[in-house]
Amino acid sequence: MVQSLPRECLEEVFHLLQNDKTSLHSCLLVNRFWCSSAAPFLWRRPFKLAKKPCPELIEIYTSLFDKRVKCELKVEGINIPISTTPKVFDYPSFLREFRFDDLYESTSSWLQDGYDKGKQIKRESEVFDDLRVIKILVNELCKLFFSKTKVIESLSLNTQRLVGLIDRRFWSHHPGDIQYTPTSFEDFRGAYGFDDLLKLPSYFGANLCLPFLQKFEYGGDATDGKIMKVLSMICKNLDTLEISFSSWQRKHADPMMMLSLLQAQNSLKRMVLRRGGSNCLPILIEGLRSQSNSLTYLEFNGADFRISVSLNSISYCINLEILIFDRCLGLSDDIVEPLSNSKFFKLKKFLFRKSIGFRDLRTILAPADIRLGKKVWNVRRPLGIVARGVGDFPPPMILSTISIYCPKLVIIETHISKETLPYLKLILDNCLNLEQIFISIGTELMDDEIFWKDLSFKLPKKLRNLMIVIEGTFWLMVLHWLLGNCKVPLEILQFPRSNCIDDEYLCLITQYAKRIGSLKRLALAKRTKVSSEGMRRALMVFESITKTGEWIENDDNLR
Repeated sequence: MVQSLPRECLEEVFHLLQNDKTSLHSCLLVNRFWCSSAAPFLWRRPFKLAKKPCPELIEIYTSLFDKRVKCELKVEGINIPISTTPKVFDYPSFLREFRFDDLYESTSSWLQDGYDKGKQIKRESEVFDDLRVIKILVNELCKLFFSKTKVIESLSLNTQRLVGLIDRRFWSHHPGDIQYTPTSFEDFRGAYGFDDLLKLPSYFGANLCLPFLQKFEYGGDATDGKIMKVLSMICKNLDTLEISFSSWQRKHADPMMMLSLLQAQNSLKRMVLRRGGSNCLPILIEGLRSQSNSLTYLEFNGADFRISVSLNSISYCINLEILIFDRCLGLSDDIVEPLSNSKFFKLKKFLFRKSIGFRDLRTILAPADIRLGKKVWNVRRPLGIVARGVGDFPPPMILSTISIYCPKLVIIETHISKETLPYLKLILDNCLNLEQIFISIGTELMDDEIFWKDLSFKLPKKLRNLMIVIEGTFWLMVLHWLLGNCKVPLEILQFPRSNCIDDEYLCLITQYAKRIGSLKRLALAKRTKVSSEGMRRALMVFESITKTGEWIENDDNLR
C-alpha cells in the first residue's frame, strides 16, 4: 500500500509534516521510495528543526565540500577529511530557509568542539582565533548553499546576537589594564564582522535562487542596510519584510537603502518594524504607500514615535487585516489622527499593547473585529490574540468605546471588576457576534450571585469559547449560577486557574454538557483535584479534557 502511493501524494503528506522532525525522520525509514520523497522536506529548514546550535549539521555540510575547498581550509587550520564515499543525498540542494545567525552559531560550536577534541582544528597556536576561522568557514558554507539550491524562500540576515558575540570577544582580548581606543574597537569589528554578507548576492547561483525569495529578515548593524540595496536589484516578489533595528542603526543607518528594497516589491503583504526610530521610521512608513494595495499585515514592535512621524501613509493601506502597535513609545492622538478617517473595512485584528499614549481608540475601532483587554491567563498564547488598553486593566472609557463602536467584535479578553461591570454588560448587549470571551474576575465579584446570573443570561448566542479565570477557591454555587440557566451552545469551556475544581464541580459541568449537547472540550488547571475516576466518567461526555491550563485553538487568523 505504501509503495503504491504516487510521489505527488506523499509530497502532500510530507508538506503537512514539514515542521514535525520526528514524523519526517520516521518516514525516512519506511522504504527507499519514502526516504527519497521525505528527505527534501526534512532538509528544507534544517537549522529550524534541529537543536540550536547544531554542530552535527555542519559536520554533514562540510563533508560535501569539494577537494579544492577542503585543501584551502586545511591551509587555514581546518582539517576536513577527504572522503571517497558519496553522500546519499545532495543535502544543500534541499535548502529553502536560510538563517545566517543559526549557521554562524552552529559553525562556531562545531569548530570549538573540534578544537577541544583536537579533531578538525589544528592546535598549533596557543590562541584559537575562532572568529577569523568561523568567518572563513561560514563564507564557504554560504557559497555551497547558493551553488546547490535552486530556490531560497526565506532568508534571515539578522546579526544582532552575533554582534554581541564579537563585542564580548573584543573585551576578552583587551583586559582592564590595557588601554583601548574607539578606533581599535571599530577595527576589530571590521576584521571579524559581517561585511562579507554584502557578497552573498554575488555568489555563484545566487542570481538564480534569490529571485524566488518570499521572506526577508534583516537586523544588526554589520552592513548598515547596504545588503537591502543590493537585494533590491534581485528580489522583487517578497511576501514578508521584517527589519529589526539595533541601537546603532537607529542613529546611523541609511534608511534610503532599506526603502529601496521596500519599494522594489511587486506585492508585499506583511511588514514588521522592530525598534525603529530616528531618521529611519518616518521614511519607511512613507514608503508603505508603494505597497498600499497589497499590504495586509503591519506591525510596529518597540518602535519610537517620539520624533516627527506621520501615519498618513498607513491610511492608504485599505486592505489591512492586522494592525499592531506593541511596546511602542510616543504614540499620541496627534500622530494617530490621520487614521481617524481611514476605512479599514477588512481589518480583523487591532493590537495595542504596552504602548505609551494613544488614549482615544475610537478613530480605528469602528470597522474592526478587535481583541482588547488584559491578558488574563499567561501561557503560550500568541501575543496577537490580545490587545491591551493604556494600563494593566482597560479603563472603563475604552470598554465604553467598544460597546458603542464595535458591534462586529468577535473576541474579547479583559478583566472584570465592579467598576467595569456596567460596560461589560453593554458589550454583551451590543456585540452579538462575539464568539470567544476570556475574562478574569475581580475578587469582589466572586460570590456575587446577581453578577453570575446576569452573565449567564447575557452571553451571546454565537458564543462558542468561554474562559473564566478565578484566583483561589470559589463556591460550587458559582457554577450553579453560571451554568444552571445558561442556554448558549458552548463548544469550549475553560477554567485555567481554578485548582479547587474536584469531582463534584466536574459533575456539575458535565450535567450542563449533557443538557446543552454542544460542549466538546473542557480545559482545567494543572493542579485540579479531579480524580482519575471522575475524569473517566467525564470523558464519556466530552471529546477531550485537558489539564494544561488552557486549550489553544488552531486559528490561522490569530497568527
